[in-house]
Amino acid sequence: MAMLHPSTPLQERPFDLDPAFPAVDPETPAFAEKMAERAKRAKIPVSNMVALVRNMWDRRPQVPAAIEEVATLGQAAGAPMLSHDDSQIETRDFFRVRGARISEFPMNKRVARAAREADDFIVFGAPNATRGGSHIASIGAADMIREGLCDILASDYYYPAMLLGLARLKADGVAPVHALWPLVSGNPARASGLFDRGVIEVGKRADLILVDWPEGGAPVIRRTWAAGREAYCAAPMGW
Repeated sequence: MAMLHPSTPLQERPFDLDPAFPAVDPETPAFAEKMAERAKRAKIPVSNMVALVRNMWDRRPQVPAAIEEVATLGQAAGAPMLSHDDSQIETRDFFRVRGARISEFPMNKRVARAAREADDFIVFGAPNATRGGSHIASIGAADMIREGLCDILASDYYYPAMLLGLARLKADGVAPVHALWPLVSGNPARASGLFDRGVIEVGKRADLILVDWPEGGAPVIRRTWAAGREAYCAAPMGW
């Protein structure tokens, strides 16, 4: 994505391993400008960020073999694998064949539908749901949930968004809480192969949260238990 030519929308970029991938010229001032924000976040000089990305791009021929190695090891270990930011059906097909049955953040509806037709798990970001849309103008989590094209909401680095996203979706009338909760509990557990958790049933791990969710108000976590042992308590006196 860092090397994508600005004439191509991020959501429609070709398969990343396409030899004809439309790359920006890393020698231009425009590329340095593009790297400025990344350098700021990494707390390194822009020139260092430019050199880092150029070095990674130069090693691009090594990527297919590395993917094959990791995919083989992952399948042998039975590890759940994901593809990320799929923009083409070709991308989703490529990683599915290699055992990645989870599509994390498909960037357009076309890819999300292809993932659903192949019975893959589909992940969108809880911050996307919380904000009411994608911060990079990709498809919205709420719309995908309405269309049955989202199984899981991921924290996407902002853990409070798991609960806040459900609150926003409930407030917007996307679905009631009992229908939304599997997005952050049972479905992620199934997709990850963690069949001992994710639902409240006899014989499962007692990983529980007690949520105070007043009608028309914001939800508040009052207590949590991990494997049956209390891990957090913020309940008022009398609970």
